[in-house]
Amino acid sequence: MGLAEDTKNLAEDILASYDLRVKEIRKLEKDTQSMLKEFQGEQKDMAAELKKTFKQAEVDRLKAEADRIKASGSLKNEIQAEQAKRNKEVADLLKELNTEREKMSASWQSLNAAMAKRRSGKPTVEAEVKVRSVKKAIEEETKEDKVSSEIGLGEKEYV
Repeated sequence: MGLAEDTKNLAEDILASYDLRVKEIRKLEKDTQSMLKEFQGEQKDMAAELKKTFKQAEVDRLKAEADRIKASGSLKNEIQAEQAKRNKEVADLLKELNTEREKMSASWQSLNAAMAKRRSGKPTVEAEVKVRSVKKAIEEETKEDKVSSEIGLGEKEYV
């Protein structure tokens, strides 16, 4: 009966080994579940931290965007003011340049006329012209007529 005894011992060893393996598998299962719960907890904490970080980043980004828009608006206003100032300066420099050009043109025309007269060889006699408004000229003429009539120069005598 050695074979029956060996078979019995083998069966007992198989049962003991089976129980040991089941025990180890249950321990591994508990450890795995514990690890998974720990990982899930860490994941939830990390997710909450990331949400908090992203929310703060969004607030910071919006504040920075508002500041950027405000700064760019100020910069835009400064640039527009500077451009308006430049436009005025350029316009003034143009109005001055145009005046100078007109004066130069008048001087050049006067020089051309004088040179043309000299080249023609004819002597030139220039009368002095008194520049005045029409109203002034009429007043002066009227005054001269009164003075002439008062001293008797208005009447001409023929001899």
